[in-house]
Amino acid sequence: MTIRSSRRSRRGELPLRQTLLRLALTQALLLPAGLAVAQSSGDAEIAAKAAEMDTVFVTGSRIKRIDGETALPIEIITREEIETRGVTTAAEMVKTLTANTAPLADGASITDGTSGQRGFNGANLRGVGVSSTLILLNGRRLANFASPGDEAGVDLNNIPAGAIERVEVLKDGASALYGSDAIGGVINFITRSDYQGIDLSLLGADTQEGGADKQTATISAGFGDMSEDRYNVFGVLDVQHLGALRSSQRDFIRERPLADLLPALMSSNTYPANIDINSAQRNALIAAGLLAPGTTRTRINPSSPECNPPATVYAPEGPGGPVACSYDYMKDTEIYPDSDKIGFMGRAAVEVADGHRLFAELSYTQAKTTYRLSPNPQRIRNLPISVLPEPYRSALSAPGLPSTFSGIRLRMSEAG
Repeated sequence: MTIRSSRRSRRGELPLRQTLLRLALTQALLLPAGLAVAQSSGDAEIAAKAAEMDTVFVTGSRIKRIDGETALPIEIITREEIETRGVTTAAEMVKTLTANTAPLADGASITDGTSGQRGFNGANLRGVGVSSTLILLNGRRLANFASPGDEAGVDLNNIPAGAIERVEVLKDGASALYGSDAIGGVINFITRSDYQGIDLSLLGADTQEGGADKQTATISAGFGDMSEDRYNVFGVLDVQHLGALRSSQRDFIRERPLADLLPALMSSNTYPANIDINSAQRNALIAAGLLAPGTTRTRINPSSPECNPPATVYAPEGPGGPVACSYDYMKDTEIYPDSDKIGFMGRAAVEVADGHRLFAELSYTQAKTTYRLSPNPQRIRNLPISVLPEPYRSALSAPGLPSTFSGIRLRMSEAG
């Protein structure tokens, strides 16, 4: 009984083993097919994604690197970010970079008359100088501004902000790749390449106390689709005006007049002119009642003490003295001069064959800045009494007095 029971259990196990073996063989045969199907499906998805990818632009070098080197960090500023920052010029955009140390304000650009950089705006990454920051346009170098020595750099006014698609900023030194003018870094401006339509941008700004008003107009236009028409033409016209700002338009100048603080630094060349006479002529004017008794000065001005403000003022402690006038430079100084800029940038491209494009770029910039300094001083000696106004002419024409006087100290305000 026991033996029969044991044999029956062994006979019962054989079908189970055969079943497991059959299942294992079936899975082994089906597994490669499943992998092949999955692999084929994955390849199809990758191919579909590759077909949907847009054009990829690569900024870099073909110089080989060792395994321990990594790509240099590049900050990319897109068109949307440029519009969000509210900048109207390439200089204003570069000014927002933390690595830039150059004062890229309009005033700093046009008021620097000491180094011949009037109208120039140059980037200065890491403070090593504008000549050590490389500026590229679509990966190509631009001509430097006409200035000598370390101040030679690319004028950012040549790049209208409306033409910029994005900006690539390499904040690390790249002199090994580009040369010594890239010690501070590289800024690569990429212009629009397939723009269609028309954009018009207008900006007007004014100050609360007047002066330094600014108007900007930018128009961008393009036509032609590279993917369908196989060509594209694009252009940007940028016009800017910056109004003059006189020092007399600001309270911090008016409240601290030079006549009260440092009268000795004023000028004796005024408009109307101061007159230099001798002591005998001075006494004749006292006798005629044109000068106060006891006057000791021989420099007079017929318009004193009213003079001709705001520049020609009455300052007894100044070089004009108590019976003449003195000239206050600060009342006739411009903090910002008038400035007008016109810039145009155009690009035309045609696809002559698959992967081959023929293009042409045109850039034109004109900047005009009008500087108004204090009127030119003049000193004219030994003039005849006849040139003086009445009643000074009659008083100094008395017998025994010379027919001439020492001269006048004049500022050519009427000449501009």
